[in-house]
Amino acid sequence: MTRPKLEPVARDPELWQALGQLTVYYANLEDQLKFNIWTMLRKEAASFEEMQEQDVAQIMMAGRPLSGLVDMFCSLCKLRRADARRLELVTKDLARVSAKRNKYVHSNWGWGYKAGASRYRHTAKARDGLRFSQEDVTPADVRALADDIGFVTLRVAGIMHHENFHEGLWDEADG
Repeated sequence: MTRPKLEPVARDPELWQALGQLTVYYANLEDQLKFNIWTMLRKEAASFEEMQEQDVAQIMMAGRPLSGLVDMFCSLCKLRRADARRLELVTKDLARVSAKRNKYVHSNWGWGYKAGASRYRHTAKARDGLRFSQEDVTPADVRALADDIGFVTLRVAGIMHHENFHEGLWDEADG
């Protein structure tokens, strides 16, 4: 007997591909935050025992939501005296891409009126009450967010580098 299969509500294969790219880039951002946290916690790891410190850090960070990683990352950056303007930019970047990603990931999807699909969501908050939002989302919209997440990942990676880690990475901070 063949099991019934749910038909996708968004039939645009490019949208599914773009959402996959978004998922992978966000996971890379989380991993970069974890790596930076570990490097700011550790001494110079020269021996096997010192390398095990990474395992301890991984245990402490496993399963943490991005917001918890951002709190640790920013606190350690302040402790290690990262450039304040760069840290402010990265903090804003992380909040922006996380909120936009959450809109996509935690939404319902339906057929849209153009390429892609329609994203909709109900929220109920004490301050705002019941709210409904809807927007048409194209694969290009999702890929643009994935690229933005990739850029933020590079900023996270370069936060403690004093030399020019990537051309144009800190233009807003330096100019």
